Amino acid sequence: MIRTARWVLRGREKRLYSTTFTWRRDKLDSLKLLSYEFYKRSQSKKGVPAKLQGEMAPGGAMLSESELPPGELPHGEPPPGELPPGERLYREAITVSHSVERLYREDIYNSQSYILILKGLVNTLTYVREERKRAHLRKLISTFVGFFQRYVHLMNEQDVTLLLDVTAKCSIWKPEINQLVIQRLSKGEKNTLFYSLNSKSVCIILNSLHKVTPHGNHAQRYVREARRLISDVFHLYVVNRYKNFSLSQMVIVLHSMHRYGYEKCRVASLISHIAQRVLETCRGGEASSNCGDVINRGGGIDALPSRGTKKRSKTNKSVEYEGDPPCEYIAEEPRTDDYASIFDLHNKYELILLHTLSCYNYCNNELLRVLLCEVKRKIFTTYNEKEVCMFISAVSNYLAIPTTKRFEIYVTDEESNINEDNQMCVSELVRTIVTKDKKRLGNYTKFSIATIYIILSKLNFFYENKYADVFFLDKLFLAKYFSPKKKNFFSHCG
Repeated sequence: MIRTARWVLRGREKRLYSTTFTWRRDKLDSLKLLSYEFYKRSQSKKGVPAKLQGEMAPGGAMLSESELPPGELPHGEPPPGELPPGERLYREAITVSHSVERLYREDIYNSQSYILILKGLVNTLTYVREERKRAHLRKLISTFVGFFQRYVHLMNEQDVTLLLDVTAKCSIWKPEINQLVIQRLSKGEKNTLFYSLNSKSVCIILNSLHKVTPHGNHAQRYVREARRLISDVFHLYVVNRYKNFSLSQMVIVLHSMHRYGYEKCRVASLISHIAQRVLETCRGGEASSNCGDVINRGGGIDALPSRGTKKRSKTNKSVEYEGDPPCEYIAEEPRTDDYASIFDLHNKYELILLHTLSCYNYCNNELLRVLLCEVKRKIFTTYNEKEVCMFISAVSNYLAIPTTKRFEIYVTDEESNINEDNQMCVSELVRTIVTKDKKRLGNYTKFSIATIYIILSKLNFFYENKYADVFFLDKLFLAKYFSPKKKNFFSHCG
């Protein structure tokens, strides 16, 4: 009897284990399917189709009317199939995050699936413009990042650096997660990933750590560990192996080292190699812009004439000025990876490089001419508010900072100051932004307008361009102190 009872109990345990195993396997399969489909749709800016609502994952949590976040459409609004793609994707992101949160509470975890969902949430954030919905998505992303805390020590290099990249870009401050990421990447830790980093991971680490490093006395230990990791990565991967990086990766590394306060003498070889690579790319005929071309796209903005006579091209009907230095490019040559990274219309690495070189007070007029050609091609069509301010700041660094009498050369082919042709080019670009592009300038925030006004004042711009400061003063002070809603005192007289 006792033996029979034991066999019965063992049989029940086996059946229970088999049922639990099957249940977990089904949940994992549904998680993998859910994550893959959501990430794929987030890449193509397509929300979940109407027929898939409610059946994306077994046990998936659908939002009820009482659970709708701020900005969500209640019942009675257009059905999901008739919503814009961005709105459908936003709704799906909320539904997916709730479904995964339920699976996480049931201890259903798959690293690859969670990473795909995190990527999908970040992609969705780029499509959403309404501030309330963006704030809600950031909250969802912040909550989702916390799900990785128990599994950081098991994640591979790509997933760990992606997690660091997301926390930096989305301004997520989670000390526990950041501490675990640093430990996973640090040199002296057990089970470290430090010695197997690729160039992309190096760029993410250097470009992200300063964004997630806290300030204050309470975080001194964390700051020390972050700085130690930065120093170790710089000496092992940048000093000895930067020639294996792509041109865009080297620009990011140089920009990051400036953010960490590395002096010019410590990055001199990196600056020299970047300058050489950019110039070799251009001399090989791999860029297609022309310094003489005037940007007349983006609202009919034409550059003001420089010294020289004006002529019109028969091919593209743009205006060229003989006084501008030409860019000796050949447009028909095949493009390389270096060209795609630094000279593509949608990338802005030329601006990052120009601003970083200006901060280091490095001047190579041939390199500056190449970078200014790309800036001139994109500034009125591609650059946003922050990037226009960044360009004007770089101009100020080159024109307003006086050159020392004893000029110390740290980098090969370094020159003491910017030449007259490049000065003319940047002056015309700045003058066009301020005098011809006031409509776009008027949509900038007061902080950006004040920044531009201060920088231009350093350059004595308003002394040479009288009445140009009226626009800035009106934007900064007129609306505050002379609001049109307030009645004029003299209107009551008479």
